[in-house]
Amino acid sequence: MTTPTPVPPGVRFIAVRPPPAPTPLRSDVAAFVGPTHRGPVGEAVRVEGWRAYQAVFGGLDGASHTPYAVRGYFENGGTTAFVVRVAGGAPATATAGWTPAPPMWAWPVAGVVVAATSPGAWARGLEVEVGWRREGAAFAPEVDVVVRPRGAPAEALLGLPVERLPEAVAARSELVRLAWAGDDVAPDTDAYLGAADRLVDEPDVALIALPDLHAEPGLDVARIVTTLLGQAEALHDRLVLIDAPRDRGGRPWHADQLIADWLEAGLGRTADALDDVPWRAGAHYHPWLRVDDPLGGVHRPLRTIPPCGHVAGMISALDRRRGAHHTPANEPLLGVVDLEAEASPAEYAVLNEAGVDLVRCVPGLGYAAMGGRTLDPRPDRRWVAHRRLLHRLVRALRKVAEPLVFEGNGPALWFQFVRAVTSVLLEAWRSGALAGAAADEAFTVQCDLETNPPDEVERGRCVCLIGVAPAVPMEMIELRVALSRDGALEVLP
Repeated sequence: MTTPTPVPPGVRFIAVRPPPAPTPLRSDVAAFVGPTHRGPVGEAVRVEGWRAYQAVFGGLDGASHTPYAVRGYFENGGTTAFVVRVAGGAPATATAGWTPAPPMWAWPVAGVVVAATSPGAWARGLEVEVGWRREGAAFAPEVDVVVRPRGAPAEALLGLPVERLPEAVAARSELVRLAWAGDDVAPDTDAYLGAADRLVDEPDVALIALPDLHAEPGLDVARIVTTLLGQAEALHDRLVLIDAPRDRGGRPWHADQLIADWLEAGLGRTADALDDVPWRAGAHYHPWLRVDDPLGGVHRPLRTIPPCGHVAGMISALDRRRGAHHTPANEPLLGVVDLEAEASPAEYAVLNEAGVDLVRCVPGLGYAAMGGRTLDPRPDRRWVAHRRLLHRLVRALRKVAEPLVFEGNGPALWFQFVRAVTSVLLEAWRSGALAGAAADEAFTVQCDLETNPPDEVERGRCVCLIGVAPAVPMEMIELRVALSRDGALEVLP
């Protein structure tokens, strides 16, 4: 037996390995598409937390809702997100020239071009201060560069070697190579469609939010939404969170008829066109939220933003805590100060039936999402919980099936496939995601000669038929009560 070595009280630092990178099996990662303060344009950038977002995209920006939505996502339990910055055309990058004055005789070139690290108006007003020492710590010329952006902490890059100044600045700064700003160009429909195509290649993405979809009047909202829904349906592993416009002619979007009009006229979701667009791949949350805005000062301390970011964070946290099959409802939304509008009980009933998931103020709970329906009203396609359960199963089945690729297509492969798929479905049934008192009541798996006739084998495909009975979310509880003669309240069977 080894006796542990005594250690004195105090603070000790222990190096640990970072957690493994997320795999496509996860279903709690959201993607945000919209304009940001700065950052690369048209690229899906993975960020782990709000500070990581600020380092790349520059934090809150009064010109767009997307940064506030991302902040709400992390406030409500989201841990990982992909962000695609959209901008119209080719936004300019801030640049400026600088020529050192004597006695900086050791400067290797006559002048320096300072440029922003990413395009856009975020660099307007940014200051770059350059200091010079003929002999530094290594008895060689050194340069100090201090970058002062608007509304953010300054960067101090001290002791940079003159001969390797560009490389040293690039290695240590998130901001520099910048001076005068270029102008942002409003993102157009093609920018959003390009971002949608970019997200197809990201297997981790399970939720998609577009907080600034209604900010630009020239956007073809219906085309953007239906494109994202079509891609989500083809991949079977993600859900699109949709927001309604904030107002219409000065009226808040709280009345049931206004929402119904927008769903039909704005998105084209009519009873005759339910099969034209996979509406079950999208969920609509309403109304808009009022959140704290540090940029508004004492006169405008709150900002009204769409709910998609806060809802995505709630879904992400609930996914990790209880599973993707759990209905994302009855959970508080953190960071919400108020709602833009409150629906009446009558409006709530109509909107819920139309597939609009309302955010409401619930006594004892706070502001919470009180609905779990997709935009498809048909009973077999109605529930967000069922849709996300499918996403989780598809991701799990991809993981177990990938090692079987290029195996001989015969009874041995069929047996391996059935065993792997059954293990996944058993796990889902034991967690309560599937209905049935026994496993054979919850799911069926068939992969044999019947599902794989010779023509399928010749095509190089292995076909497996899977049937599942998902547990149906409970929206309503009815209690039959009666008042007895002695004044007691009784619950009837």
